[in-house]
Amino acid sequence: MAINRNTGVRRYSLVLWNLLFTTLLFLPFTSHAQIPDSNTVTVWGQVPAEIDSVQFTIMQDYTAGPSQKLSATLSDNDQGKFSFTVAASANLAEIVLSFYRKGVYQHSISNYLEAEQQMQIAVTNHEGVYQTTYRGAHASSFGLKEKLKSQWTGFVRSLTDLGFDWQNPEKGMAVRFEIFDAGFQHLIQILEGNKSLISPALYNLFRSEYLYLYYGSWQLHARELYQKAKSPQQKDVIKRAYQELMLKAPVTYEFAQISLAESYAQLLVSSVQTQLLFESGGVEYRFSQLYNRIKARYSGVEQEHALYTFLSDFKSFLNVTEFDPKEFDLCLRDALSITKTPGLQKALRDKLVFESGATVYNFSLPDTLSRVVTLSDFRGRVVLLDVWGSGCSGCVLFANTLKNKVAPAIQEKGSLSIVSINIDSSRDRWIKSLNSGKYSQHTYTNLNTGGMDNPFLRYYRVDAIPFVLVVGKDGKLFSKVEVSTSEKEIVAIIQRAMHMQ
Repeated sequence: MAINRNTGVRRYSLVLWNLLFTTLLFLPFTSHAQIPDSNTVTVWGQVPAEIDSVQFTIMQDYTAGPSQKLSATLSDNDQGKFSFTVAASANLAEIVLSFYRKGVYQHSISNYLEAEQQMQIAVTNHEGVYQTTYRGAHASSFGLKEKLKSQWTGFVRSLTDLGFDWQNPEKGMAVRFEIFDAGFQHLIQILEGNKSLISPALYNLFRSEYLYLYYGSWQLHARELYQKAKSPQQKDVIKRAYQELMLKAPVTYEFAQISLAESYAQLLVSSVQTQLLFESGGVEYRFSQLYNRIKARYSGVEQEHALYTFLSDFKSFLNVTEFDPKEFDLCLRDALSITKTPGLQKALRDKLVFESGATVYNFSLPDTLSRVVTLSDFRGRVVLLDVWGSGCSGCVLFANTLKNKVAPAIQEKGSLSIVSINIDSSRDRWIKSLNSGKYSQHTYTNLNTGGMDNPFLRYYRVDAIPFVLVVGKDGKLFSKVEVSTSEKEIVAIIQRAMHMQ
């Protein structure tokens, strides 16, 4: 099923820039995993008076998600001061602090802590803009993450008006590559200059993160240019130039078995995506084709991490056509059969809830009139569940696609129910966002979870929104829908669910 070229390029560019600016909202969730008391990390600080609660999340393995979530309610007597001390099984952990006022999210920070470290912060509010200052013995090492992030953000902004020489595409590709390569090398200079502040493990983690951000984004640009090419000759030049230029990219270092190094595995997947798109002549491919190519390309721990990341990352669905949920099921079962690493095995088993035909959690949630609605109420109809939250720009983009592209294309509209599930803890904020028309429509069934600590969200380990499921008439899962899936493919999934006996 070929996609209209103009539509494909437009959507592909949109997904590219959404990736660069992180429009998805990533969320902490409650986990009951037991953490060995081997190391401890401590985070403490002070926030402005209007902040009345602080949420602390720690992640020690990207395949397992957050391992602990704690919260502190602040009273006037606390004077904005908070403190968290937790046991950690890893020598390196990622922490996220989220700050709330009357249940409404205000600000968050994330950073890495090494064993036995303490993080001291001060959050201030300057005319509505929250700022974070690190203090204490490790302030410089914590500030390094912010410095690298600032460097990357400035680099992305510089790409806004990036042109391309279509008269000489080989030169155009070289110029593009030099921009990304020089950006990465400059960032590495900053990292090298601060190497003494951090451990080798954290150094490798930072390097792997930005390898993906720079060279993975370069690969996305190359794929976009390849699809925009107007002649076979231009395609051949772009393909050849990409292959030659990637030999210069410093992405061949040995895979570091760091539990938080998800970005390097993403680069492994992106490399195969790019090669397969070139080999197909820009024509979209089947999900299983890409899975089998990744499986054949890598071995050992690289293969395990690449396959897990492929089955977990929404960007895996870029350029995928005629997606069949059964393909995902077969690939998932195959990955489980060859994966040896215990943590990855468990993470893959957790995904079995997304197999086609799996029982969907029968939620009971209030609507705008406080009437309780359950999934079983929709038995006999195909249901699209759209989970969203206020402030999530990715949710706005999906809602727009659903309203303007997907819903109008469904021929049997009477057989489809769209259920919009909001995760805000504040009912007032939910209703305000709903009335804005940006996130949902009043013609949908609109429900609210009352926050992230909800059985439905825990069952699916929802840690990013929008989160979308298509449920069949029998109440069983038909397919999970990724935000990178084209509107044409979403419509096809819904139509197949409607015609399924």
